[in-house]
Amino acid sequence: MKFVKFVETLSNVLSYIALALVAVIGLFLTADVFMRFAFNNPIVGAIEISQMLMSGLVLVFPRCALEARHLKITFVLEYLPKKFQSFANIFVLFLSLFVSVMLAWQSASTAVYLKLVKRTYSLIRVPYYPFYWIMTAGYIVLSLAIIALLLSRKDEVNSIES
Repeated sequence: MKFVKFVETLSNVLSYIALALVAVIGLFLTADVFMRFAFNNPIVGAIEISQMLMSGLVLVFPRCALEARHLKITFVLEYLPKKFQSFANIFVLFLSLFVSVMLAWQSASTAVYLKLVKRTYSLIRVPYYPFYWIMTAGYIVLSLAIIALLLSRKDEVNSIES
């Protein structure tokens, strides 16, 4: 299915971007600590810059969902009938879709508000709102990934109905 393949490719690209952000955060904070102790001159706004970069970590969520690398608690479901397990999996996916859509909506709404009030980080005067748009993009792709998971489980849905 083209849609599922597109979402998988997009989530892989976004996860590599998130991986690069983690590496940059690590190097940046290491440089900040080194400069603080070696030269008694830390990087101005290091914490704020790290917070900005951390907003991009949401971009890895779709890949985690598609590869089922997130935390699952299945010890109760293992003892229930297969039909109920399928129903529970589909229900959780729909609930997750609802939550991810609400998170996308909320982060987009917050981005619009923060642009309207011109909110910036205190030390380096960078606006907040672009980072909320990055989070919104991550939640939108997560929603697409959950839809792809639902489409790939069409057989499971058909087995519940019969």
